[in-house]
Amino acid sequence: MRHFLSGLAAAAAVLFSITCATQAEEILIEGTRSKLSINSDIRLTGDMKKSFAFFKKNAEFYGAMFVNPPEDLVGAFWNTSSLPLAKHYALKSCQSKSRTPSSCQAYATVLPKKHQSRPGRTLSQSGNLTFAAYRKQQTTGIYGAFAVAENGDSGFSWNFASKSQAEETALKHCADDVQASKSEASAHVLKNVLEANRSKCRVVHVTQP
Repeated sequence: MRHFLSGLAAAAAVLFSITCATQAEEILIEGTRSKLSINSDIRLTGDMKKSFAFFKKNAEFYGAMFVNPPEDLVGAFWNTSSLPLAKHYALKSCQSKSRTPSSCQAYATVLPKKHQSRPGRTLSQSGNLTFAAYRKQQTTGIYGAFAVAENGDSGFSWNFASKSQAEETALKHCADDVQASKSEASAHVLKNVLEANRSKCRVVHVTQP
């Protein structure tokens, strides 16, 4: 599920090889604990201070927050699949609410506590939890699949006789997660922040006999 800020408002890291024939990437598992970093010396006041308190308490990796001090507003986004995307969305949120978009500045980020710098596909914090559940459900000799959307949503399947059935079901569950996230989003986020192409689910891991 996604979490947004539009107003005032554990496991050891392991790499898993993707078994899909068309993929040559690895999934980087980074646990389920996050770490907040403040990347600016801006002194927050008013609504920015209140919004940061909410962000600090609720934001999951990967997350980012931008502030516009002259206008006392923020843009934040979290629980995405990568830090660049979190920053991109947070900046879009801030700029779309600003009279002077150029005043938006990076303020804070949220990363996995056990962040890995090596190459690989990263997942959102909820994606890490879902992948752990996916692995736990798998049984030797049958098919299962795990699917993700770039925005951070995910879904999985298990106990299927064929690869195609496993992939189709994982994609359906991922699409359901995408819709659930959209239903939680504000009108501002839906109109000005989210990008439809990043909500497309794709299979990134298959468990097979």
